[in-house]
Amino acid sequence: MIKMLSAYTTEIDEIDDAYNEITAQIDLNALDKNSVGILYCHPEFAETGVATAICDRLPFDVIGMTVAAVSGNGSLGTYGLSLCVLTGDDVSFTTTYTDPFTAEDFEGKIDAAYQQARAAQPTEPAFILSCFPMMNKLMGYSMLDAMDKSCAGLPIYGGVCYGINFGNEKSCTLYNGQSSPNAIGMILVYGNVQPEFKAMALPDRYTRHDRAVITESEGPILRKVNDMPMLDYLSSVGYTVQTGAPIMVYYEGMAKPVALSIYMTFEDGSILCGGECPVGAAIALGDISRDVVLETSKESIQYIAEAQGKNAAIIVPCSVRYFALYPKSDDEMKLTVEALKIPYIMGYTGGELCPVADKDGVLRNRFHNFTYTSCLL
Repeated sequence: MIKMLSAYTTEIDEIDDAYNEITAQIDLNALDKNSVGILYCHPEFAETGVATAICDRLPFDVIGMTVAAVSGNGSLGTYGLSLCVLTGDDVSFTTTYTDPFTAEDFEGKIDAAYQQARAAQPTEPAFILSCFPMMNKLMGYSMLDAMDKSCAGLPIYGGVCYGINFGNEKSCTLYNGQSSPNAIGMILVYGNVQPEFKAMALPDRYTRHDRAVITESEGPILRKVNDMPMLDYLSSVGYTVQTGAPIMVYYEGMAKPVALSIYMTFEDGSILCGGECPVGAAIALGDISRDVVLETSKESIQYIAEAQGKNAAIIVPCSVRYFALYPKSDDEMKLTVEALKIPYIMGYTGGELCPVADKDGVLRNRFHNFTYTSCLL
C-alpha cells in the first residue's frame, strides 16, 4: 500500500523557515521503508533557491516543477509551494533526471535516463510520474511520445511546468538540488500499487455535435478536415478562430475524446495544436469558460472523493482552467480542498500527461490541454 503525506508553505525567501514549515507538517520519522517526493511551486521559489534547497535537504529523492498555482494539505494559492511524500513498505521507487536536451537530441537523452532508472530494479514498474519542461522549440506531446516509446507504453502521469507571463519564462523542472528549463524528472513506481487515472476536459453539451474528419495532417499540424483547409472549415461553420481555443480529438479506438488547444494559425489555412492530430481522427469544436471549468471540476472532484480504496491523489489541471476562473481563480482549488478527505497535491501546469483507456480498456498515454486530471493511489 502507498501512503501520502503533504505540506504547504508560502515562505519564499528564507530557506530554513520554509524547510522547518514543511517538516513541521510532514513527520520524517513516520515514513515507511521507501519514500519519494513530488514538489510543485511558483517560479519564484525556484529563483530564490528555496525549492532546490528543500529538495536537497530531504532524506529521499524529489522531482518537481514550477506551476501557475498550487494546493496541498488544505492550503492553496499562487505564491505557494507544496510537497507530497509517497511512502510505503511494499512499494519502491527509482528516480532519474535527464541531461538537458534540445529539439535535436531529446529522444536519446530521455531514453538514456529511463533505461538507467529501469536497470536499478529487476521487475517492470507499475507506472511513471513525471515533470516535463516547457520549451519554445519542443512540444510536450513530442516528449511524451518519446518517453512512451522508451517505456513500451507504461502509464505516464504528470504535467508540463509553467512559468510567469502566461508562458515558460522562469519555468523549470526540479530534481533534488538541481533545476533546469530543459530536463525531465521521472519517478518509476514499483510494487503493490494500482493507480487510477481520470481526465475530464469539456462536458459533452459544451462540444459541438457536428464532427469533421482529419484528412491531412503532420504531427500536431492540422492541415485539412473533410478535405478543406482547417481555417476554411472553421469559417464555414461560423467558428471564430482564436489561439487557445479547444478542439476535441476523437482518436481511433479511444473511448473518449482528448482536448487540445489551438496554439497557432498559418497562412496556408492549417493550425498548430497541442498534440497529435492523426489522419482519420474526428474532431469537434469546444468552448472553455468559467461554467465549463466548474462543471468538470465538480464532476472530477466527486469522482476522487467517492473512489474506493484510494489513499492519495495527485491532481494536475491545466493552467487555462485557473485563468478562466478569473477574478476568482482559486475557486477550483477551493472546491478540491473542501471535498477531499485524503492527502493530495495539486498544481496547474502548461499541459497534462494522463493515460486514458481505449475501447478495450487498455491505457494509452495522451497529452491534454484544458483538462482536470488526477492520479489516485
